[in-house]
Amino acid sequence: MDYRQPDGLLAKAKYGDGSIIGVIDSGITPESASFADTGYGPPPSKWKGICQVGPSFEAKSCNWKLIGARWYVDDDVLNGMSEREILSPRDVEGHGTHTASTAGGNIVHNTSFLGLAAGTARGGAPRARVAMYKACWSGFGCSSATVLKAMDDAVHDGVDVLSLSIGSSKEDVGTLHVVANGISVVYSAGNDGPIAQTVENSSPWLVTVAAATMDRSFPVAITLGNNEKFVAQSFVVLDTASQFSEIQQYTDEDTVKGKIVFCYVGGQFNEQSTRLYIDVTMAVAAKGGRGVILPRFYTESILQDDPLVTDLDIPFVPIDYEIAQRIDQYIR
Repeated sequence: MDYRQPDGLLAKAKYGDGSIIGVIDSGITPESASFADTGYGPPPSKWKGICQVGPSFEAKSCNWKLIGARWYVDDDVLNGMSEREILSPRDVEGHGTHTASTAGGNIVHNTSFLGLAAGTARGGAPRARVAMYKACWSGFGCSSATVLKAMDDAVHDGVDVLSLSIGSSKEDVGTLHVVANGISVVYSAGNDGPIAQTVENSSPWLVTVAAATMDRSFPVAITLGNNEKFVAQSFVVLDTASQFSEIQQYTDEDTVKGKIVFCYVGGQFNEQSTRLYIDVTMAVAAKGGRGVILPRFYTESILQDDPLVTDLDIPFVPIDYEIAQRIDQYIR
């Protein structure tokens, strides 16, 4: 693999070579190129961890890059987890794979999202070894007991850094034990804001990392019959909406066949309203519609909050209210 990068802190740190990052999250997808072990030797001699097997996760799922994996459940987790969950380190949610590759994933060239935003992906320390501690479960979340047990095991196993992209309004005092053993603990600051007092995991002994913007956009041009054009963003990879004869406001779903549907969905902008956007789009697709344009106060969050938008059978484009008003005037 090509690890050539400009001189700086990362280069001086040898891209994390020799260090071990423990990640507490929802599991991992071992087949990902981010965790391939080409060019790696055996794990550091201090490593004492294991590769705990289970359904869809064999001993060979670990390698010289992904050097360890464990999973944890308690009665609350078993009673609350999703039916699609797997009792192994296997990630069915995707979050753990995402955070583990962000922290220590290999440099992987020619990557893209559904063919969009092609480029090179890498973790913060691409030569570091990774160990996954699955303490969070689809449909349930993270149990305080399983997270605490994962922390204890990570200390015993010999990780250098413990990374947790999880959090709540409560601070986890169990991290004091980890830091007292000389292990840096890195937490996420949460996904809320930019209003005040939304930062999570702010204890002074933690490294709390805020989210960053990315140098990618996903532009989609909306061209009306009068040649007026608007640019929005969406994960549109289908060409079924490239030509259409009519745009209509969503009043009767039995009349949407072959048309682009435009409508407002009321209510608060939260998880429930996001679900409404997906439901509307699926209903339009079922009736033969060719695309959906839906106004929303904040358009990008709907793309990142619900992975279902990438699985829809027709293009779905959220727009802001300024564009929505212009389209509404055109229709009227």
